[in-house]
Amino acid sequence: MNGPVDRFRFIQRSGVLPGTGAHQTRSHAAVDGFDILPRFAGVLIRDDWHGYHKYSDPTRGGKVTQVQLCCAHLLRDLKAVWESDPEHQAWAEQMRQTLKKARRTVDTAITQGAAGLSTTTSQSLRDLYLNTAQQGIDANTPGTAGRSHDAYKLAKRMRERVDQVLNFTLDFHVEWTNNPAEQAIRMAKLQAKISGSWRSMRGLTAFCRVRSYIATAKAHGVEVFTALRNAFLGDPWSIATPA
Repeated sequence: MNGPVDRFRFIQRSGVLPGTGAHQTRSHAAVDGFDILPRFAGVLIRDDWHGYHKYSDPTRGGKVTQVQLCCAHLLRDLKAVWESDPEHQAWAEQMRQTLKKARRTVDTAITQGAAGLSTTTSQSLRDLYLNTAQQGIDANTPGTAGRSHDAYKLAKRMRERVDQVLNFTLDFHVEWTNNPAEQAIRMAKLQAKISGSWRSMRGLTAFCRVRSYIATAKAHGVEVFTALRNAFLGDPWSIATPA
């Protein structure tokens, strides 16, 4: 998220290990500087900002093995397209319902103790998704009356990213959104709203460091007051070192 003087806050989270950082730009230099994604070799749940692409591209040194695009971001994008022209962009609402159906299908399978979806079910969801994306492309192809350039780009991108969007239907260990990371930045948004953000990068960096400490302690079941008190007493809480 951005603040005054083009400052950005970044959240990266793996389970009970949330980390918040700040930089003056949203760039590879910023993300590389946190030294997490350049070394990360797991499933990355993210939005589709182009700056993240290199971390899953082995030809560019990326180590990420799988990508799940955040469906919460996609649902918001689809809603905006549909609300701009409900009649002509009906495909966008259909795609929203398709993603929600996929989520319900996975949740039901997990509740029933299944290790994964059947091949038939997975293919059915994929076909429905691709058909809906194609409807969006056809409705907004250059030269088509009532077309929207933004809708065309979204539909085309969703068709091209089908494997990254539906990854959660193939691997039940993969979340369908990056909401845990999004939730971790709420306090930063609240602070900016109340106090008018920060006057310097030094102040913002300090805030991010404190929030990382608090969020990590809380994720490990440590009372926030206790963690802060111990820090002021010179004995800050820290993650136990594996034996």
